Amino acid sequence: GDDFKVVRVGGQFIHHLNGQWLSYKDETGTFGPFQMPLLGAFQADNFGMAFRAGRSTSNLLRIPWDEPKISQALANSRWAGRLQIREFSGREWILDGSHNEAGMAAFVNALRETLIRRPLRGVVGFGKNKDYGEMLKILFPVIDTITLVRSPHPEAVNPDELRRFVPKEIPSVVFHDFSKVRPHILKSLQNES
Repeated sequence: GDDFKVVRVGGQFIHHLNGQWLSYKDETGTFGPFQMPLLGAFQADNFGMAFRAGRSTSNLLRIPWDEPKISQALANSRWAGRLQIREFSGREWILDGSHNEAGMAAFVNALRETLIRRPLRGVVGFGKNKDYGEMLKILFPVIDTITLVRSPHPEAVNPDELRRFVPKEIPSVVFHDFSKVRPHILKSLQNES
């Protein structure tokens, strides 16, 4: 916002796969630092807006502001499927349910600003009502290979349609049967070890 500022404590070096450290500053003072496990600059912006709204509401309703409780709640925050880091078969997996161009751009920016190990493989599928061509264009600069899938949802895009957007230099695999994706990925990972 124009009337407050969220600062990443330590700059880019504190933003990593475990989250980020943030401070909040407005006309009433500086608060924090707060540890937030959510990744991405957009999450820092969301934190700033929520912090501002919470402080304003607290003042308006004359409810005591408890910074240690706020800090604890923030440290325990989770958003399943949004830049979510999971470990599986000894590998880090980043799960993200971006469903529009702005969400995909935020995801890609977070990948760029976070120390992500390469190679980076994308496993994607889209609904027919999404601008998947534009979303894929946003994603391609940060991935090394892509697996195109069709989910069981009746509005899922045929992965052959998705493949026409894949640049020739990015290896791609297509799966029409969603149940075969996981075994394929596990086999690929075993072949790399």
